[in-house]
Amino acid sequence: MPYRSILVKPPLFMRHRGTKVFHIFRRDDADSGVLRQYTYTLDPINGSDEETDGVVTFDVRNLSTWQAPPHPPFLNGNDDTPDNRKAWKRHEAGRIEEKAIKAAIRAALDKGEIGSSGSNSR
Repeated sequence: MPYRSILVKPPLFMRHRGTKVFHIFRRDDADSGVLRQYTYTLDPINGSDEETDGVVTFDVRNLSTWQAPPHPPFLNGNDDTPDNRKAWKRHEAGRIEEKAIKAAIRAALDKGEIGSSGSNSR
């Protein structure tokens, strides 16, 4: 069956001082959805989850500015308790990890750690 590819810009994650940071589609396929939370790009057209160059497409956990936020115990074994489940719901509702990711990206942009080879203002 014939098919065609169409260009779909990934969703914007954040802006900082004129630079836009985009999510990345899984396997460069919009129907697969965006990668959950750690890989981002400054280039909505050429950014790919298959090539992270560390400047235009990057994993936030590899930035010198990354500081993983504290979180409740993982829900396995003896830690799978009603209290810990409630703690995870509060953690997720507060968007704590998203805030840490944005802070790390802002700081990395300010330091020139990312964006120097591909900063955009599109």
